[in-house]
Amino acid sequence: MRVGYEHVYDHPLTFYAIANGPHKHKTNAAIYMDELIFNHQLRTKSAYEICKFIYLVRPPTDVIPHLATLTRHSPETVVRAYLFRLRRLCEMAKKTPGAVLLTFEELERSKGIDTITDYLGLKQPIWYDPRVLDPVKVKVGQIPVDTRIMERAEEGFERYLYFLKSLDLRRPSSTTLQEPPVGSG
Repeated sequence: MRVGYEHVYDHPLTFYAIANGPHKHKTNAAIYMDELIFNHQLRTKSAYEICKFIYLVRPPTDVIPHLATLTRHSPETVVRAYLFRLRRLCEMAKKTPGAVLLTFEELERSKGIDTITDYLGLKQPIWYDPRVLDPVKVKVGQIPVDTRIMERAEEGFERYLYFLKSLDLRRPSSTTLQEPPVGSG
């Protein structure tokens, strides 16, 4: 079940909404998940004890122009928000040892799926097709971003990614590369 962008977890009881929401199976074996797009969506410290976290980070080269176009904010504003978001992910990751860290590039190459399966304790492997990422890779009509602004974003991304990789987080091993399905381009 996906709750959506508007959901904010500000009290332990807010997790009740996920656990008691509709699910396609009437079983206790269901997995409930949500995505946290904005820093303000997670306000309760109890989440670190209740939830499992999978951190997905994406380099700014695709994110910044896309967000500047989507939000109509200036690239400078988008870079500040992007770096603030990465900083928040680092703060969260420090509190969730053993969580999973993936880069968008790893996910594009189908790396890390076994890591997620193991982390969540799933008995069946996750079926994954990297083509699901195609809609977020579209670059048509994006606002151009000044080189200096993009360099600032890239330096920040590298710094935060280096920090995340230094934490006690699960990472895909070089042997977990799965071949994409035939015809996935």
